[in-house]
Amino acid sequence: MKKKELLKHIPENPEDPFIRRIRTPDGTALMTVLPDSERVHFTWKDGYLTYDTETCTWSRTRITSPCKIEHWPCDEKSRKEAESFCKGYGDAISLIDRYEYSISWRKSCDAQERKFQRIQKMMEDVPALPPRFVDWLKKRYQSAEDKYTRVHFTSLFQKMPDGRIVERIFRVVFFKNPEKMSATEVVRRYASEIGAKEWSDWYYGTVRNFYGTKQRWWDKKCIMTYTPLETDFYPKNLEDLGIGIQGREIIRGIPGKICRWKLMDAVKRTPDLAERAIKAGLGKCLAEFINAEGAAGVAKMADALERVGRQKAKRLIAMNASSMMLITLDLCPKATDETLRKIGKIKRDTTLDQIAEILGKGINANHFWKLMETTEKEMSCQEKITMYRDYLDMAERRGCDIHSEIIYRNKRWRHFHDIYLEEMNRKKDEERAAKFPGICRDLERNRKLFEWQQDDYFVRPAESAEDIIREGRMQHHCVGASDTYMTKMATRESWICFLRKKEAPEEPWYTVEVDKNGIKQAYAAYDRKPDWKETDKILKDWMQQVKKNFEAVEAEESKAQKEKLMAAG
Repeated sequence: MKKKELLKHIPENPEDPFIRRIRTPDGTALMTVLPDSERVHFTWKDGYLTYDTETCTWSRTRITSPCKIEHWPCDEKSRKEAESFCKGYGDAISLIDRYEYSISWRKSCDAQERKFQRIQKMMEDVPALPPRFVDWLKKRYQSAEDKYTRVHFTSLFQKMPDGRIVERIFRVVFFKNPEKMSATEVVRRYASEIGAKEWSDWYYGTVRNFYGTKQRWWDKKCIMTYTPLETDFYPKNLEDLGIGIQGREIIRGIPGKICRWKLMDAVKRTPDLAERAIKAGLGKCLAEFINAEGAAGVAKMADALERVGRQKAKRLIAMNASSMMLITLDLCPKATDETLRKIGKIKRDTTLDQIAEILGKGINANHFWKLMETTEKEMSCQEKITMYRDYLDMAERRGCDIHSEIIYRNKRWRHFHDIYLEEMNRKKDEERAAKFPGICRDLERNRKLFEWQQDDYFVRPAESAEDIIREGRMQHHCVGASDTYMTKMATRESWICFLRKKEAPEEPWYTVEVDKNGIKQAYAAYDRKPDWKETDKILKDWMQQVKKNFEAVEAEESKAQKEKLMAAG
């Protein structure tokens, strides 16, 4: 519908909102003068527009979208015009709104279908699956299956007619029946070369449990799409991709999941080192180094192997060593096979990094692991290793010789860890508290303002910054976590007070922040709110007294100030 033709029908001074048909060369349209606004809305067979007569601008919005209008046209003439145009029954605006929604939905569906056809045409250029590809998937994964469902991801690289490379990622699922398998192609992505770090186009499959021509593709990820960073690598078409003999040997020697672009980076930059590791039977170890650091990881592995030596390398090959086993043997040549195997079973990267950090200090791996097995059995392996690493760090900072067996083989290491931590926290607390001497200077004044007792309860102000820090640590809330509340108290903006029971005067109960106007907040341990039934009357009575105390103290301070000024002349 042409805008110029529509503009001819806009009334110059519409008195009331109305709906009417207008005749145009292109067909019939419906015109609605929107009430309480300067807008005129048009609806026709396959579109709608709103014109603002004040700004002379058009907008593509449905009739109910431009503004929140309370007085829609509801006269009989408007209703009949809308019913005739929209082929339905009901009030005029609802009919038009539903009609425009159907237009919008139809256009959206048409756009999606055009998009799908465009993508589908491009997908027709993707080569067919290699012969017996599905059989290869079954053979690769079936032997590892047990009674539980397992999920695997495999990357298939193929060359497109235009010379680009497409990576097709399949989600392979085995069920309880070992013969039952689904291979769903979930992602296709394109690049100028195999293993490129950046991909130019991504397309995601939306139908599960299908592959090949049955799959529908879109350029946006759907909820069920998962794209793993590391996948298995289909190795039987590598020659077609232009990968040389050396590269093919490296790729075929990788036993598990790997980050593809890092693998190809290693094939290009360090092929000799990678091939040497594969031929030595250390493919698993190589894959882990590549996943971690790419080509730099291969060089790092080669350096470690050279330091370890041939004889010890044979031990690693016999055990199908992981990267952590090689690192352990490199850092601690006296490590036994049993220690290597146990450390090699750990999967968490964070824990492995901490072990490497501990062994990097020159700690005997056998003694370290024996200590982890025999002490603090109620803790998880990860928690123990983290805490033991911190124990060594703190002992080293205190000037202890951590290479002495008295230190690193101490079965009471947890006890000394807590002592060192308490000392360290105390020192930090003293350094923080030194920044707020005003709290101590105001102690007598604060006692006059806030000290109070009634029945079985009493309130006292924080006596120092250390007092606030200690309260926060015992209560496990935020009052001592930062300098905020200490700064406020030192500048008399607000004050921290402790509500406690007389029967346990040193045991924290509620921590209260208060200013001249009243209580700002009150919390128990772990940021729990007070039991107001128990504390409401106590705190109200206390605040009544605090306000009286403020009046008395400020009057006393004002009098002292005047006397000081008079004495000064």
